[in-house]
Amino acid sequence: MKKISFVCLSAILACGFAVIPAFSQDAAGPVDNSGFYVLQTSIDKIYQTSAAYIIEYRKNGVGRNTLVLPKSWFARTATTEGPLKGELVKLTNGKMQPYMAVYYKDGKTDHVKLYVREDNHKTWGAILPSGIDLDNLDSIEEITISR
Repeated sequence: MKKISFVCLSAILACGFAVIPAFSQDAAGPVDNSGFYVLQTSIDKIYQTSAAYIIEYRKNGVGRNTLVLPKSWFARTATTEGPLKGELVKLTNGKMQPYMAVYYKDGKTDHVKLYVREDNHKTWGAILPSGIDLDNLDSIEEITISR
């Protein structure tokens, strides 16, 4: 009886191992047919004006870089067509550091998601950094993250 059980178990395992390669990914890794490339970076400070979010983020782990995102990307209006270009996501986990994810499709900015903490969190800044140009927000179409 033990010999029959052993033979049956061996046959089942052999069939299982024969099927695994049919469902595995090739050596090059998973195939991404979406055309999206996502770049994530942590947010050191985020400032809010009536027209924009100003994001300060780490560059290569040292130094900071600044990015201006129009608030029009994050709000639907009567003239907005299609999906929004920006999304503000509130983090509920008390230990997560705020970050942003920029989604590129075919080499161009598709959309951005800001993962932020509550408004009284230390990452929200009150005094805007100097040298920020808020005059040409309508012309911003592309986001370039300096690494």
